[in-house]
Amino acid sequence: MISARNYFRSYSILNFGMLICLFILNSCSYKNISSDNIKSNQDVEMIVFLVMKMHKNESTGNNSIILLSSQITEGKIKTTNKNEIYSENYLNFEFLKDKKRIEQFKTEHPLYRHIEFQTDTGLTSKSIVIDSIEFFERFQLSQLPDQIRISEKRKDKETLLLNKIPIQ
Repeated sequence: MISARNYFRSYSILNFGMLICLFILNSCSYKNISSDNIKSNQDVEMIVFLVMKMHKNESTGNNSIILLSSQITEGKIKTTNKNEIYSENYLNFEFLKDKKRIEQFKTEHPLYRHIEFQTDTGLTSKSIVIDSIEFFERFQLSQLPDQIRISEKRKDKETLLLNKIPIQ
């Protein structure tokens, strides 16, 4: 039989173990950043997550982009190769604060893809154009933006402003 003394000792150890697990789980969660946190500390590293939808407008021949959702969290991306684009078609993301550019990133154009695939004769590459796509981007920032300006550069065309999106 278990004595009352041993029962309470094992119960205390179990509670202590649960308390440590709860502390570890709580420390691993991410923090949302509010504008109050940023105003108090200007050097906070943050990651901006954007989910967007882009489609080709058949009547005008231009592309359009909309923001489906955004999330800003405290954190740091391990590597940021923000302007190493090896494509003739790309998107340019400008993050603005009070109408001044605080950061700029270039990403591969989601509608114009260059793919490689296996055929009977070996590897083949091909450029394809997609009509519509939902895609995700993440960016490293040190200041909280109030607007994103998205433009596109396509092969043999002028840079075209697609959208200005306010960030709350």
